[in-house]
Amino acid sequence: MSNHSDSNPNGSRPLQEAGSTALQLIRAELVRLASREDRLAAEEAVRAAYWEATPPSVISRRLAATILREAAEQLSTAPSPSLARPLTTGWSR
Repeated sequence: MSNHSDSNPNGSRPLQEAGSTALQLIRAELVRLASREDRLAAEEAVRAAYWEATPPSVISRRLAATILREAAEQLSTAPSPSLARPLTTGWSR
């Protein structure tokens, strides 16, 4: 067994780092999806004449982008998860 000086005695530091990395990846994906929704909304909006009402799909895509960005923001301000704790499933044997 290797002894890592940067991990605590129960070895949870690598797990916490993995959880933090996973959250960063999820946040990046949410931001990417939000940008995609914005781009698609803009492309759809250009096809509508300026005197026409905004198409519902444009409104929906803009809303989706806002929600995705809010979710990404919540992840960036959330505390790092402690993956060293046992998972609870809500049921017991």
